[in-house]
Amino acid sequence: MLVVVRHAIEHIVNAELTALLGPRYAWDAARVGYRHGTKVRTVTSPVGAVTVTGPRARLQTPPAGRAEWESQVLPAYASRMRQVNAADLAARGVRAPQLCIIDGGKGLRATVERTWPGVAIQRCTVHKLRNLLTTAPRRLHDELRADYHAIVMAEDGAAAQRAATAFCGKWAKTCAGAVKSLQEAGAELLTMYRYPRSQWKEPPQHQRARTAEPGVSGPREDPRQPAE
Repeated sequence: MLVVVRHAIEHIVNAELTALLGPRYAWDAARVGYRHGTKVRTVTSPVGAVTVTGPRARLQTPPAGRAEWESQVLPAYASRMRQVNAADLAARGVRAPQLCIIDGGKGLRATVERTWPGVAIQRCTVHKLRNLLTTAPRRLHDELRADYHAIVMAEDGAAAQRAATAFCGKWAKTCAGAVKSLQEAGAELLTMYRYPRSQWKEPPQHQRARTAEPGVSGPREDPRQPAE
């Protein structure tokens, strides 16, 4: 079934691009762009996560510019699947969680906020670290990682906030992209500090929504250990 779903999604995305650019290998002077390879991504489907290979393309954008083509089908499909999954949880009697741990995806956030209005959100510290590192040259990674860990492994919320302020001040000029990425997460990177210290061992590094109920606890490994 996974293979059938994968082939169906790939066919639809390829048809979407063909409708825009025309048939492959058919030259047209009025063509608005050109294909250039493929991209692998994981999509949630009714039968589980599916790895699909979709086309890539460059679009001609005036004046004399180019932009990467983005499928409109895949985001819409992913958004619909998140809505279906959330509705399924509600139908099975799963109560609204007290805390959701998510990455920075706008679609996931929208679904969480629509399904459970007002729920507390903790941004995944591992995803955010990876995002920060992509903005910096490799020679700065160790130092950048250490400064980031000072934020997510602080003694308390006040110390974490001081570390975040120091991070922004230190890297504002030499690595503005990292500062922008950190500020994008904002206070949601520090939500865990609102909870008792004993619970810090669970939330930060798990990118999934949990239902927090009295008497229910998760694994006790420390997720605030440095993430590579």
